[in-house]
Amino acid sequence: LRHPVSVLALGELGWIQVLNFFIPGALMLAFAIRLRRAFRPAFWGSFLIGLVGVGCVASGMFTSDPINGYPPGTPLFPMQTTEGMIHSLSALPVFLGWPIACGLVGRRFWKLGQRGWAIYSVVTAIAIVVTTGLAGLGLSQTNLALSEVAGAFQRLSVILGFAWTAFVAHHLMRSLPE
Repeated sequence: LRHPVSVLALGELGWIQVLNFFIPGALMLAFAIRLRRAFRPAFWGSFLIGLVGVGCVASGMFTSDPINGYPPGTPLFPMQTTEGMIHSLSALPVFLGWPIACGLVGRRFWKLGQRGWAIYSVVTAIAIVVTTGLAGLGLSQTNLALSEVAGAFQRLSVILGFAWTAFVAHHLMRSLPE
């Protein structure tokens, strides 16, 4: 509940978490291409979804630094490495780009007269921003109550983003022409 998903890449079974970054990242890139085709002409939402995919892949390429005492025995605030800093920067397009993309896709759905999908997309964008903000407050140790559940808020943010992506991808496969 306390730690970010990235620290699961540390240790001998860390390769599993690295795959958890690479595979969804590749799938997000594929979704960005499909989204671009579905919403011709140029569409910023698909570009941002592509950046989410790139951010996921980059997060797998560069390992997180230990944080908040994980792995066990490390200090709450260990020294930050260059690789850890690149990993942290890789999260920016994920946690900033995803909600903006949701909002842009929601706007496009609204223009297409698909009000339910538009509202769902915007509500998801807001929920990702809120849960990411709460996770950030907890992980930075600025709010000690939130620090105990910061990882849970981060996971909720990621779940909201992937659920939205899956539902929108399914909707596009069923309703829009190639």
